[in-house]
This record gives sequence, C-alpha cells and structure tokens, in this order.
Amino acid sequence: MEYASRGDLCDYHVLVGKLSEPTARAWFRQLVSAVQYCHQKGVVHRDLKLDYILLDREWNIKLADFGLSNCFYPGWKLDTYCGTLEYAALEIFKNHGAPADVWSQGIVLYVLVAGTLPFSGTRQKLSLLVQQGHYIIPYHMSFECEVLLNCLVPKPSKRATLLRRR
Repeated sequence: MEYASRGDLCDYHVLVGKLSEPTARAWFRQLVSAVQYCHQKGVVHRDLKLDYILLDREWNIKLADFGLSNCFYPGWKLDTYCGTLEYAALEIFKNHGAPADVWSQGIVLYVLVAGTLPFSGTRQKLSLLVQQGHYIIPYHMSFECEVLLNCLVPKPSKRATLLRRR
C-alpha cells in the first residue's frame, strides 16, 4: 500500500480552508477518475468524504477506506444503509449505490471550493434540505464549477453517472 505522506483532504481543508478552483478542479478530476474506475469494476464506495481522500508526496489523491463498499450491478439496490450523513444522498436510505457516490463527490467539490458543507443540521433538517436540493452558491464560484455541482441533483436518475453507456 502506498504511503500518503501529506495526510488527507480533511486535515488539509482545516489547515487552508477553501481552495482555488484550479486546485479543486485537479483533485476533483482525480476523484472522479478513481470513483469511475471503481464503478466500472462493480464497486460502490458508499462513504466518500474528505477524510478518505488521501494525499501522496506529489499532492495526488488516493481514495481510501473501502470498509463500507460493496459490489453492485446497475439497477440493483443494496441492502444496508451506511455512510456519513453530511455526505450522503437521500437515496442512500433507499439503498442505491453508484448515484450516491456521485452525490458525495459533489459534496466534496462544494467543500473544497466553498469551504463549508452545502447542507448541515440535524438528521431531519439534512433530509429536508437534501430532498429540496437547495444550497447556496458562493459569489466567488465560477459558472463552470456551478455546473459541476449538478452532482447534487436530488433525483438520482437526473444526476450524472460515471458508468459508460454502451
């Protein structure tokens, strides 16, 4: 296993706060690539968050902690709820897999660029906010970054997918 000498994105975020969009874009691109690879191999992570995105010596990300991951096939529902509430899509409670990973990637991107979580509060308040899909777009966020946040569309079928269509 590789050594992630620079720690994780959570610690880095606490240290530096919000990132420039070019830096966030580079890491987000790597994250999308890693999750897409997993999905193509039939693996859903189900607990993507800053804490599990590690940084190596060259500042490249490494996806970690697959303890809650599971195998899936497109269209199948998984049979257990898991994940971190602030990063979890509403459908994770209905046992969907891959679309929930895409949602969590949107949360990661938002945190990197905005410096805060898009949704916060009690479990009940989080559920309501996520269902409505309402979050604040920071004034400094570019249109291009805002478009990438379509990962945070409440309805899973309307959300981007990482699986290649045949």
